[in-house]
Amino acid sequence: MYKLLLADDEGIVTDSLKFIIEKKFPDKFEIQIAKSGRQVIEMSESFRPDIAFMDIQMPGINGIEAMKELRKSNSSIVLIIMSAYDKFDYAREAINLNVLDYLNKPFNKEMITDVLKRAMAKIDELREKRNNELLIMEKMESVVPMIEAGFIYTILFQENYGNEADNYRTLLGIDENRGYMMVIEARGENDKEDTGPVGAGIRIQPKYERIRELIKGRFNCIVGPLLSNKIICFFAVKDEGKDHTESESLEKKSEKLVSELSEKTGSEFRIGIGPARPLRSLYESYSLALDALEYSGERVVHADDLPRGYRSSGDLSRRSERTESTAETAKRFIEENYAKDISLDDVAGYAEVSPYYLSRLFKEETGETFMEYLTSLRMKKAMELMKDPDNSIKDICAQVGYSDPNYFSRIFKKSEGVTPTEYRESVKENK
Repeated sequence: MYKLLLADDEGIVTDSLKFIIEKKFPDKFEIQIAKSGRQVIEMSESFRPDIAFMDIQMPGINGIEAMKELRKSNSSIVLIIMSAYDKFDYAREAINLNVLDYLNKPFNKEMITDVLKRAMAKIDELREKRNNELLIMEKMESVVPMIEAGFIYTILFQENYGNEADNYRTLLGIDENRGYMMVIEARGENDKEDTGPVGAGIRIQPKYERIRELIKGRFNCIVGPLLSNKIICFFAVKDEGKDHTESESLEKKSEKLVSELSEKTGSEFRIGIGPARPLRSLYESYSLALDALEYSGERVVHADDLPRGYRSSGDLSRRSERTESTAETAKRFIEENYAKDISLDDVAGYAEVSPYYLSRLFKEETGETFMEYLTSLRMKKAMELMKDPDNSIKDICAQVGYSDPNYFSRIFKKSEGVTPTEYRESVKENK
């Protein structure tokens, strides 16, 4: 269906047009009629026509002026001029307005049919183009968070930094060679005792998409995934002669974001901001943002506010120290939470590394995959619990992180070579 506006002060002209169009193109058009330039402008705002037949000589505002107003509010409208005058000035104006055709009165049904077919084809082309653009936008909306997360991981872990970073920069349209990092840290719930990074991270995990929207609403930045209780953001810097710290608006906007996040999620937040650095040195900006959070209890704190000596930890040696303890940090988290339904992503978030990086590092340092280590630990705990005859298999199953007793039994037998019941019987016989 197409919306069609017929504009002419002569009723016989609009009636003839309407008759020809409805007979030749039944059920194709929703038609409205205007008898003056003023009516054209007023009706176009509510009707939003796709195509307009315009007479040049109308009372009051003429057709050319009315078409200029139409173009301002609807750049894609297809305009067709009708006139009893074959004047050069009008034709020149029509070209400037990108008019589809200039029809001289009197016209016949073949002329109207031909020009409408061309107008509909143009509208169809514009609609298809718009639909394709929307499809691309929808697809990009779904993958952009993944691309942004990959870019943040590349900054933090600097694995094959050159090629990977350049690929992400191309995908995200980042032309600048400098930037700074912002770390948004979730704390305990309002008016409640803080339960540490893990508790804060678990509370805000279901609200991550909303938090991401709020950040994007305040800042034009790259937003990383939730790592434990932290969300890491990257800001590009255009002018190498200036640091972002010159602008007080950054800290004011950060204060507003903190207030908005707390109000919308029920958790307290803090923001640490690192200094601008070349892209290959962004880890230093991130590290100093962490230092800022560690040093100050303020809701928003910048690394420039750190005492000179305190900033010494902001070099790449911090990354080495952190990498060395990552596997132990992961093991401690697993040992404290094996009874829960935990995943590699949960452990990686607590250790503040990517799941891929943790998986590789964990295997290298322990000789086991994350799942092998978790299963082995659960089986050891289960065997200890089976020594107490008051513990039922079903209870033991729940206490070591399994909700399905049958699945627990299968895993136990695969790991230990016997079923839980058989193992318990052997324990009794050996007493």
